[in-house]
Amino acid sequence: MKRITQILILLMLVQVACTVHPDEEIRPFAIQTHLIPAENRINVAFGMTDNSFGVLMDDPRNNGTLFYKYGADLVLKDSVLLAGIRYSAPAFDEDGNMIFLGFDPSNFNDVMATQVNNDLQVIQNKILNPVLPPGSGPKYNPVICRLTHGDYVIGYTLERPGIGKAYRMIFCCLSDVFSASQRKWEITPITSSGDWIETLSTSHDGGFYVAGRNRFDVDENFVIKFTSDGTKLWEDLFPFAGSSYGVLETNDFVYFADLLNLYQTDLNGNTVKTIEHTTGPYAAPVSSFIESNGKLFYVADRINPDGFFIEIRRLNTSLEQEKSIIRGSTGTNDVTFEKRHLIKLNNGKMIVLANVQTPSRFGSYWLVLPFNDELKLEGE
Repeated sequence: MKRITQILILLMLVQVACTVHPDEEIRPFAIQTHLIPAENRINVAFGMTDNSFGVLMDDPRNNGTLFYKYGADLVLKDSVLLAGIRYSAPAFDEDGNMIFLGFDPSNFNDVMATQVNNDLQVIQNKILNPVLPPGSGPKYNPVICRLTHGDYVIGYTLERPGIGKAYRMIFCCLSDVFSASQRKWEITPITSSGDWIETLSTSHDGGFYVAGRNRFDVDENFVIKFTSDGTKLWEDLFPFAGSSYGVLETNDFVYFADLLNLYQTDLNGNTVKTIEHTTGPYAAPVSSFIESNGKLFYVADRINPDGFFIEIRRLNTSLEQEKSIIRGSTGTNDVTFEKRHLIKLNNGKMIVLANVQTPSRFGSYWLVLPFNDELKLEGE
């Protein structure tokens, strides 16, 4: 269903001034903002196959998820309201269509798949429960990825009834999300009695990674590597430090981030290096990271008495910081950044997308910052 969005696109010039480290570059810059309803929050942002990017946002008024599509020029192309709640990025089928997983907010027991084309036309919906592994109880945070050979892995967190708030992860493999009548395999990996899936991502060798956290008896985050047939290759456990932010695999390393730390392992899961995100008394945690041309980029918040800022950092493969820029606004103590995302398009352009709350000024808006490998922001 098409929906005409009520987004006002403004261009604002904001001067930046704050006390930072000598190596941090501070200059005036252009901010592009997109006003949104104050009750909406960005769930996820992701690159699409045609050098555009998509943004999923809660729409509590309609018990659904708003899907906005922006071109590489940052111009809004289209939007659609998807039924149900969607928290994770889609998988892309062989025709470039997107497959989203979600659930009906009135019935957490049902996992729903939706296929959407690049013109944001909904092709089909399907409740997947008949083909999922048996198990009663609410199914939280359904995620999906498409393996390199074409099969789909679906995962979710199942609340185990009758024994209190205990959870387990469920994964299964389908040859096709909408036509498969049976599972190719299913697994229930256990690290504790409170396993919670955060993200699911593919590996170069045809397998996949699961990142998550334990919610109860053990304070740990975890990363698990599986082969394409669901065999567990290795598992890494990390001290719990807030939510995990997924797994990034490069040709030589695997990276995993939580609220406080960035971990680097080799491709066999052996920890190579760990760094803390903070570089000063007001540096806040990482929230998203990507790789480009052998460099690692991540975005974090900075909150200090002078104002609220977003910091973008570039690291080398040894996790040594090469460059950092900070952008934001001074004298606005009521500003908060709800979520920050880094997106890399197929044409190499990188974009910071943040959901900014400013109750006394605008209500809520998106902050959009395109930049390149040299941390040069468009508009500067």
